[in-house]
Amino acid sequence: GLTPPYTLNEADVIKIKVSHELLNKKNKESNLKENPTATQTSTGRTNTPKFAKPVEGKIVSKFGQPLPEGKNAGINISANKGSKVMSVGAGKVIFSGNNKKFGNLVIIKLDEGDLYAAYAHLEDLIIQKGATVSKGQMIGHVGQTGDAKSPQLHFAIREGKNAVDPLKYLNE
Repeated sequence: GLTPPYTLNEADVIKIKVSHELLNKKNKESNLKENPTATQTSTGRTNTPKFAKPVEGKIVSKFGQPLPEGKNAGINISANKGSKVMSVGAGKVIFSGNNKKFGNLVIIKLDEGDLYAAYAHLEDLIIQKGATVSKGQMIGHVGQTGDAKSPQLHFAIREGKNAVDPLKYLNE
């Protein structure tokens, strides 16, 4: 349904029609190659890894929700300033620094498949690029850095380069 000039935003979803037979075959092959620890159900689907929430608090903005700067490519969790932020899984820190929009930002390449977890608006950067983290390890504290209007954690997950709804990965 796109019309010229074919303008897309980062969080836009594109639907491409593909036969179910081809899609199921390709997904099964891809998931087993990229994530050998994934388990398959009796229907042939691969289970999505589940993680604990990175911080206790109320979700104030959901994935895909329109925001003044565009669609939310993650979730925003309101929490008390200084609350501990934990890594949702084991992995390696690929970025730890400051960003104009996201303030203090940490990105972890998770050991689970081709997943990346981003933690933004942190009060501090207590882990550095190159560090290895374990699931549940404290990686920072809730802050109000970048363009955050109140203390919160912006949490995002990417599958490769694609932003996905983090709630699909979090235990409720």
